[in-house]
Amino acid sequence: MEAVFLRLLNMSLSASAVVVLVILARLALRRAPKKWSYLLWAAPAFRLICPVSFRASFSLFQLRPPLGGSASEAELSYLFRPAAAPFVARSAGTAAAPSAPAPLPAAAQGSGISLLNIAVVLWCLGAAVLMVYAVLSSLRMRERLADAVLLEGNVYETDRIDAPFLFGLWHPRIYLPAGLRGERLRYALAHERVHLRRRDHWVKLLAFLLLTVHWFNPLVWLAFFLLSRDLEMSCDEKVLAEAGSSAGEYSRSLLSFAAPRRFPLGPLAFGETDVKKRIRTALRWKKPRTWVTLAALLLVIAVTVICAANPITIRNPWVQEYIPGQGNIRGAVDTAKYLAVSQDFAIGASADGYAVFKDPYKALRALSREFGSTLRKLRVQNLLPPLGYGNYRRYLTASARANPWAVTEEEIRELAFIRGFFDIYENSFR
Repeated sequence: MEAVFLRLLNMSLSASAVVVLVILARLALRRAPKKWSYLLWAAPAFRLICPVSFRASFSLFQLRPPLGGSASEAELSYLFRPAAAPFVARSAGTAAAPSAPAPLPAAAQGSGISLLNIAVVLWCLGAAVLMVYAVLSSLRMRERLADAVLLEGNVYETDRIDAPFLFGLWHPRIYLPAGLRGERLRYALAHERVHLRRRDHWVKLLAFLLLTVHWFNPLVWLAFFLLSRDLEMSCDEKVLAEAGSSAGEYSRSLLSFAAPRRFPLGPLAFGETDVKKRIRTALRWKKPRTWVTLAALLLVIAVTVICAANPITIRNPWVQEYIPGQGNIRGAVDTAKYLAVSQDFAIGASADGYAVFKDPYKALRALSREFGSTLRKLRVQNLLPPLGYGNYRRYLTASARANPWAVTEEEIRELAFIRGFFDIYENSFR
């Protein structure tokens, strides 16, 4: 259970960074249709649900690249890791070994209970409280709606509610306050039917389940609140986009449902929430221009992709000095040649003895700085994308093949240096 909780904590912390980015993106989209803000919440949901993803140099988490770890290509690179025993740099003829762990305090040894055990218990209790609350709220609402009168299809009317809402999962029903007629009835039905067509009740259920699991994260609570608001406002805009809908009449309809409720709707029902904000948005609504729609679409795609991607992580970090002929050191790389160009090209050895850069990310930046002109020629002649953490293999392949454009002695020498660089750089990631 502790391992599950730690993995969950890592996923939640990763999702926190995504939530912050989504909030900033929502600010950029404040004048765009709310459906784009609504779609943005798919990125935090993905991070909260899925522990695996693809790797790319444009990942949001590449902004703070980790310098260690042995995760598989499919495993998520977490922002939080439990403390691990550090490597001791080995000298000639000695094997690298982890340092001995510090002894536990006597109290911890005697009780067998750690802070992690306590955190797991609290997490389970918090999740259980939210689940019980959801079940009891649903049962109480079902009891209150038991005497609702069928109007048509799946539409029911009752005098025990103040605002229309959608309730249920497998066979959701629309419940209306008694006496609703005219434009108020038309708009209320149109709004709830949009929810039904979009399967928003399943989205709300998924969001609440994620909140239940990640209840300890305040940013997940904020995301749940903002998602619910974006969901409702995007539904409002869908109704207003339909023929015959008036922003003024629709806003008056919303205002009529703004009175305080006699009972809470619960976490899974759809009601008239944050009416003031929705009225202001409805009154400002107008059909978006094509360029606004395209810009919003591109922003949503960009945010979703960079948030879903995992960073390129170092799988074989530097753990010992590179001294050819000593211990398990492989090859005979001329480390002085690289240090003569830049101290950022400092070379060490991985646990299996291969030459690796002590800081591959700094080394790659130094390569771009010191050999920018030759790299640009290599990129143009071989139609390569700009050099990044994730596409170094294409540069390695291109530098190894015949390059007739390299005619001067300096170009040939720099190209050979670049080829040797990527041979070493690859050792950190293979």
